Amino acid sequence: MDGNKIPLTWRFVKTIVSIQTFVVLIIGRLFSFKKEKEVTDECKTESIVVIRLDGIGDAVLSSGFIKELRSLFPYARIDIIVRKNILNLVEKCPYVNNVYAFNTNCIYFFRFFILPIKAYIFAYKIYKNCKYDLIINPRWDTDGFYAGYLAFFLRPKRSIGYSEKVNKRKRCFNSGFDKLYTCVLEGDQRILHEIERNAEIIKYLSGKKENTSISAEVWFDGNDEMCAKKILGLYDIREQVKFSAMGVGAGHPKRIWPVENFISIAGWLIDFYNFKVIILGDSRDRMLGEEVMKKIGKNILNLCGQTTLRQTCAILKHCDLYIGNDSGILHLAAVTGIPVVGIYCHPVNGDPLNENSPKRFAPYTSKAKIIQPKYPILPCVENCKAKKAHCIKNISVNDVKIAVEELISVK
Repeated sequence: MDGNKIPLTWRFVKTIVSIQTFVVLIIGRLFSFKKEKEVTDECKTESIVVIRLDGIGDAVLSSGFIKELRSLFPYARIDIIVRKNILNLVEKCPYVNNVYAFNTNCIYFFRFFILPIKAYIFAYKIYKNCKYDLIINPRWDTDGFYAGYLAFFLRPKRSIGYSEKVNKRKRCFNSGFDKLYTCVLEGDQRILHEIERNAEIIKYLSGKKENTSISAEVWFDGNDEMCAKKILGLYDIREQVKFSAMGVGAGHPKRIWPVENFISIAGWLIDFYNFKVIILGDSRDRMLGEEVMKKIGKNILNLCGQTTLRQTCAILKHCDLYIGNDSGILHLAAVTGIPVVGIYCHPVNGDPLNENSPKRFAPYTSKAKIIQPKYPILPCVENCKAKKAHCIKNISVNDVKIAVEELISVK
């Protein structure tokens, strides 16, 4: 996109969303939804809900934010609303009182109409049981699942969200959303990791001038640990057995490194480093995992679609290495503390604020090697715009081998 030129499809979406948001606001006035101008020290905060309707990686990177929020409000009721597929990951979180799952599943074309209705019904059911003092939507980028509508329909005394004006895409796809919040954080075009953006909200709430240092964590219990040990056979094997996990899938086809490259890496790890390889992912990755396992044949296990998110965390904790595409499992692996190699489709000199940029979404660990294409493949320029694997093909098997060797040498 050149200058301020907006694609025709974006203009259409902006028109639809603007009308939709206007209708939502009218409904709010009819039902006398309460609004206050600003979060102040005098406002008592006894009940809080965080709305996090994005992916696995976003939920992982928000874990430290939830912990800091609990530190700020030690006696408040703190709830969290996540997508249905994220529920298993956060339901053991020790910093929240309740976890709610919002079902965002619907045909993509109809989401503009269906999700606001779902949000209203969902909010109505919760509102009958709890009237929140404060609602927080931490998402900086485009709100694709309409968390803003959900926040508005929950009728909070106060609500906080990042402005629709933070980037061009959000101005179109979330047109009018600033009116849904009582407090809009302007954000800016600084290149910040998502954890640092979460820290900006904590800074605002605490009134401090400096950002709080935030980490990330995952939560699983003894049952998840037992499942991991059973799968890995840790009751019978010797300590020197090494496990490498691999993530062959991703949320978008353009983020998926060609499967033949993963086959080469898996064979190399087994033959030269005596690793046992475990392939992790959801049911959509099952066929890719089967392809790798079929080619390798030995010392490899395909667990795609067979473990919960918490069980996946427990398995990763027992691994010595993780290699995978830019996906939620990459962030899970990083938080468990093992060395990780992240394979990204975003070119090295691409737009640092793009949703695929590791400057925003790198694994939050010192034990990470990030591999990116040195150059995009035309017609892509600032970021990969393809609908399937494209710029990521500029990453070679040797690039990943070098990263693995560097991690192993310092382990």
